[in-house]
Amino acid sequence: MGRKYFVVGTFFGIQLRIDYSWFVIFALIAWTVITGYLPSYWKGLSAWELVVAGLAVTVIFFASVVAHEYAHSLVANRRGLRIRRITLFIFGGASELQHEPEDARTELLMTVAGPLTSLVIAGLSALLWLLARHWHITALEIVSQPVAVLNLVVGLFNLVPAYPLDGGRILRSTIWLIRKDFLSATRTATSAGLVFSYAMMATGVIEIISGYLINGLWIIIIAYFLNQSTRFSYAQALHEKILAKVRVSSLLSDRFVTVPAGISVDTFLNDFVLKYKLYDFLVTDEHGDVTGIIEFSRVSQLNNSRLRTHIDNYVQPLTKALVLKPDDLAVKAFRIMQSHNLDILPVMSGDKLLGIVIRRYLDDYLLVHKLQHQ
Repeated sequence: MGRKYFVVGTFFGIQLRIDYSWFVIFALIAWTVITGYLPSYWKGLSAWELVVAGLAVTVIFFASVVAHEYAHSLVANRRGLRIRRITLFIFGGASELQHEPEDARTELLMTVAGPLTSLVIAGLSALLWLLARHWHITALEIVSQPVAVLNLVVGLFNLVPAYPLDGGRILRSTIWLIRKDFLSATRTATSAGLVFSYAMMATGVIEIISGYLINGLWIIIIAYFLNQSTRFSYAQALHEKILAKVRVSSLLSDRFVTVPAGISVDTFLNDFVLKYKLYDFLVTDEHGDVTGIIEFSRVSQLNNSRLRTHIDNYVQPLTKALVLKPDDLAVKAFRIMQSHNLDILPVMSGDKLLGIVIRRYLDDYLLVHKLQHQ
């Protein structure tokens, strides 16, 4: 399967990429600005002037969204919370945290930076609008006004105390500072997020009943996304809390099979996957040293002509970042598996392979221990 995004570039050490779903929201906002907002304020604009101005507003607005996310990310990186990429998608932008903040102050500073940036951009755009009106610079006046309004809306909406919106994270970090309990603070902020999402859904239903079908459906879609994101974020926080209390040595399995490098995909499927009824394997060189990881999911959809190629083309090379030590916290394994999309990791002591940690067992462990927090 092809990638669902393309990379724009790397700025300040952080990769910026665009999910293809982003073009939907880009088109929707551009259409709204061109057909709704601008004609309401500028009656004399021609069709092509509306299109040019609308596209300019939309591009500048999304540049502002990128600035919002980079503000989060740069503060996070400065505080030691590594963020490697930002993704624009249908619901806006997202800075991809490798893991939850280690302390409340870091989360508070990191979170405030985003909406503050949007509000500053809104203020500067409003100032440009006023200056443009004073100096009769029509083009700048037409573009700066909606940019100011859109950034004001984004800044204020993100300050709603509903997790995982920025306001919800500010709420969590504030409660965390007071209670000194991360999970309790997360639970409170999550409850606020769920209540807000249900209120949005109700608002969407009212809009539909009132005859505003598109507006109502869009509100319900956003509310549903927020609801699911809230639940996922709480689960993520709970998982990290549970796994931060256990060592890798308690979860490793010494029952594993290694695959020699250089064999064909066909041999791998028949002599290893089918024979041992396993899906994920460590790959070893001629000396028996682990050199990589091969997973069934990487080769499961290859056509017949590629089954004769070497598995080396589909192996995840082993680096120090993918190697666990027995005294590592299990939360480290969880984070590595998530960030690298892997289901198996080797556990080593020096050059000696002690065993493996499997995502499926981590999931089972979490399932059992989550019951204690319900």
